[in-house]
Amino acid sequence: MSQAPADRAAAGDHPWVSFLDGKNPSYAVAALRADLKAVADRIAARVSDPTTPKPGSADWPIDINPANVTSLVQLMTGGLHIARPSWSKTSPSQGGVPLHCRLRYFDADRKRAGVPEDVTALVHTLGDTTTDVTLVNLSNSQPRTVVVQGGAMPSTG
Repeated sequence: MSQAPADRAAAGDHPWVSFLDGKNPSYAVAALRADLKAVADRIAARVSDPTTPKPGSADWPIDINPANVTSLVQLMTGGLHIARPSWSKTSPSQGGVPLHCRLRYFDADRKRAGVPEDVTALVHTLGDTTTDVTLVNLSNSQPRTVVVQGGAMPSTG
């Protein structure tokens, strides 16, 4: 989070960190493809699951939930997606951490959080005092207005 050289070294050899350092240019495409495959695999597992929901158990489908946001958090917001630990029956309160992101986006026209329709973002460099992001409007006919907020952590109250 600090981007200090000693902290960066402590992150070890991670493909996303290498991407941010300019040493793994194929990471963005590979990560998104892997996440899309994981989504497809989980949907297939959910469709073929022969069991029925367990009464009173909100966590029955947790292993086949298709939500997968790690690469989007990293690549769009420069965020650290700290996945919660595996579900524990002995301590169900474990898991869930604040989402720390370098950037946050707002759709100014629709007055809502997130990038506008047809807009994409790629954070390709993070430094201790810099963030490089490319925003692209994929619409051929509609202009879009994006508000970019630097530094984002959800409020606790």
